[in-house]
Amino acid sequence: SVLKQNFEEFELILVNDGSQDNSGSICDEYAQNYSNVKAIHKKNGGICSARNVGLDYASGEYIGFCDNDDEYLPDLIRDNYELAKKNNVDLMRYAKIKRLEKDDGRVWEIVSQITDMFIERNQFYKYYNNIRREDSIWTGLYKRSIIKEKNIRFDESFKFGSEDLNFNLKFLKYCGKLGFNSR
Repeated sequence: SVLKQNFEEFELILVNDGSQDNSGSICDEYAQNYSNVKAIHKKNGGICSARNVGLDYASGEYIGFCDNDDEYLPDLIRDNYELAKKNNVDLMRYAKIKRLEKDDGRVWEIVSQITDMFIERNQFYKYYNNIRREDSIWTGLYKRSIIKEKNIRFDESFKFGSEDLNFNLKFLKYCGKLGFNSR
């Protein structure tokens, strides 16, 4: 789904975290077939370690995260990148749709409730609940220069959750402007 974007100016970094199946070969195949894809292979270290390696190799202006069970809609990168640039934000948050499928074939979709807005750092406290509600890293574009300059990393001691919240709290400490896109 990431490669089906209607925006071409992005790089996709695939991190093979020591998988024992054919994931590494699949990553290499994508890297061979698409000039904007990089395949990185590393010894298994967990999700935080894999994300940190991805950060090391990233060269774009903004960084987005996508886990193996995430799906990007075709205009996700373009629309949010354009909003981020136009409004000069350090973090552009976007809505997520969680799809739940039951064994009997029934499907539910839960759409996150965020309001379109752009807020400066001195307004963060007013919108704490909105900011806190979206603590997943895969619902945002992060300005890479802040990550690099402030050496923001995923804490590799996290093994079973809350690593996203920890990363976001570190990032928000240096974030000057935050955007929300409900679409």
